[in-house]
Amino acid sequence: MFLVLVLFCSISYGKSNDYNYNQYVKYKQKYFTAILQGDKKAEKQNLIELIKYGDKAKMKTKKFKTSLAELGGDKPVKVAQPKSKPQITKPPPTKPKETIKDIKVFKNSITISYVGQIPNNTVKTAMSKTGKYKVENYNIKGNLKDIDKLYLKIDKKYLDKIVVYSLDRNTIRISLRDKKHVSSTYKLYDNKITITINQKEKEAVLKKRKIVMLDAGHGGDDSGAVGYRGIKEKNIVLKVTKKVTKILEDRGYKVYNTRTRDKFIRLKNRTKMANKMRADIFLSIHANSVKTNKRSASGIEIYYLSPAKSARAKRVAALENKVDIRSMGKSSIDIFLMARNRAKINESNKLALDVQNNMLYLLKKRYKNIKDHGVRKGPFWILVGAQMPAILVELGFVSHPQESKRLTNASYQNRLANGIANGIDAYFEKN
Repeated sequence: MFLVLVLFCSISYGKSNDYNYNQYVKYKQKYFTAILQGDKKAEKQNLIELIKYGDKAKMKTKKFKTSLAELGGDKPVKVAQPKSKPQITKPPPTKPKETIKDIKVFKNSITISYVGQIPNNTVKTAMSKTGKYKVENYNIKGNLKDIDKLYLKIDKKYLDKIVVYSLDRNTIRISLRDKKHVSSTYKLYDNKITITINQKEKEAVLKKRKIVMLDAGHGGDDSGAVGYRGIKEKNIVLKVTKKVTKILEDRGYKVYNTRTRDKFIRLKNRTKMANKMRADIFLSIHANSVKTNKRSASGIEIYYLSPAKSARAKRVAALENKVDIRSMGKSSIDIFLMARNRAKINESNKLALDVQNNMLYLLKKRYKNIKDHGVRKGPFWILVGAQMPAILVELGFVSHPQESKRLTNASYQNRLANGIANGIDAYFEKN
């Protein structure tokens, strides 16, 4: 079954095409849930909806149509587009000139920097309520490219959530949201606006920090995959893991590592560490590889524990499990893995989706030809025994000439690390 997951993390959409994209993502998530629950009727219904909205949003839906045909025994579905009425040709509206340079968060403040001087009557504020949140909205004159894809993160001791989107062609909205009363002030300068959020009440600050266990795969005598020009998996994943650790600690997480140097640790002992530290989630970070005659393979994928459903998952699992093989028949392995992980399988899948989507989003903003191999099931011994949601992240292929070069690049590693951290943020915000 083909599953592809699309980034959707704290983004607000206002225009019709963005609405179709939003609905497309929504029904993909429902489709995947129906597969896990074995609900064929819901699976088919959600497939129809995601194809409909996917075609409207100009997304690739060919493989979903094939899946629907296999599910219902029909020919691949072609969604008819509404016939357009004859209209008088008008010149396309000119896009307003970008007036905002960037928007950034510094500790407990948000700074909106302008290209030139800020316009008159720039800021209007209003208090409201949205669901469980109390809200203070800032309507600010100006526009910024891709404002609806901007993700702003702030320490929870100041605010639960920041949502940013375009209100109209010449106005953006910064929405401050918190379960408690929102308290903020702002100042105007020649070319910037600074919004300062006051710290929440003391009892809210004492909220328990989330604990994350990060595992840099392989180490010591076990180099992992040896790729193009002798690049070793163990060195790449250790560097990325250290970067993720620093980012998460700066955001207030308590982070533990199974290894911080070139040392080998048995697979079963890695999840034991996570259980001992009572981690909320466990992430094992790896890099993929294929045989020399198949160097064209590239891309990112994430696995969660379950009996392998594809030859690809079995191949990757065999590569990662080879230093800790245990004698057990196939049927026994399937029963064992499902019994150990059934309670956490859905949560592990959610975590994998959020991390995959955020990694892809940051990489595709800067680099071309980033392939998405999706989230997959696999029988990885490193995940066996984890008493919390656990995933295995494959950062890319060390066997691919271009991707191996990127994996050793500090800038590329930073984007991978920030994508993983953003995915963890997104998971905890929703669960």
